[in-house]
Amino acid sequence: MLRVEKLRVRRGVFALQDFCLEVVQGEYFCLLGPTGCGKTMFIETVAGLVRPERGQVFLGGQDVTNLRPELRNVSYVPQDYTLFPHLTVEGNIAAPCRIRRLPPDATADRVKELAELLHILPLLQRYPHNLSGGEKQRVALARALAVVPRVLLLDEPFSALDRQMKARLWPEMRSLHERLKVTTIHVTHDFDEAALMASRLGVMEAGRLVQVGSTEEVFHQPRTPSVAAFVGMENLFPAVAEPASAGSSLVEIAPGVRLVVRGHHSGPVSVAFRSEEVAISGEEDARSGAEDSHEGQIVAVVPLQSAVRVVVDVGVPVVATIPRTEIRQRMPELGQRVTCRVPAEAVHVTANEEPDAEAP
Repeated sequence: MLRVEKLRVRRGVFALQDFCLEVVQGEYFCLLGPTGCGKTMFIETVAGLVRPERGQVFLGGQDVTNLRPELRNVSYVPQDYTLFPHLTVEGNIAAPCRIRRLPPDATADRVKELAELLHILPLLQRYPHNLSGGEKQRVALARALAVVPRVLLLDEPFSALDRQMKARLWPEMRSLHERLKVTTIHVTHDFDEAALMASRLGVMEAGRLVQVGSTEEVFHQPRTPSVAAFVGMENLFPAVAEPASAGSSLVEIAPGVRLVVRGHHSGPVSVAFRSEEVAISGEEDARSGAEDSHEGQIVAVVPLQSAVRVVVDVGVPVVATIPRTEIRQRMPELGQRVTCRVPAEAVHVTANEEPDAEAP
């Protein structure tokens, strides 16, 4: 459905560089990345609001790179929704239909259908200033879907809502997509949102698309240290690897501190693992000689709502998150000697990142 080839878009000194992506018909694709990485610039380019310096945008096999926005049949919901303040909810939803000169009866039927689907039928005669954030979001979606777009572009659609409202709307949005099957590109920086909504994910950094894959692949098998850090892997270390037994290697993250990893690796690498994967036990466990167990001292304890975050110095600071249900006798204490164990399947070897080449 959507194919972007070697896209380059410049705004001031910032540029999208060699951006390539393919989204299939009916897919719900989430684009993740920190603020300022170019996510909005990308969807504005797909919408036709920004003209690329080079590269091509294809919709349904048609090259639309130079096509005006109104001719692309793409709906874009910006972060602030931009509802028409002088129109009622009904008028806002009907606006795209009237612009395209749909018959009044067909327009009225479409407005009613979408209002029922998005649970805003009682709001049709209200004006935007009388709507809550969640209601505005539903109205903006209804307006975007009024003319059955080829692609729906959502820019941080839930960012202005509180966590409780988001938790209510995420399943509704997923259900809506399953019913309508509209190809959707959803920009967000919320991991929970992306994990719930997306068929696939893409991660952007500094104008580049650095990884695309399933939720499992992106969150648990990051390709680079920057992706690992972005998706919440707190333990990131440069390391030196050497092959060990068949199917495994040893990586040294500090002098004398080695971890077992899956696969054959050699030379300088980067490794990453989640704090939830680190097991903490009594210091005597380190004396077993196991390569994945290392004795250290607790140097920080941070109580959280449902867990305790512990930093253990084993030669390098290793972060562990311990669920409160596992703390049966006493809280971990500063200075306590413990053993950290990191299973081989939890340690991910990522590619060493090269400095970005200067943009031409």
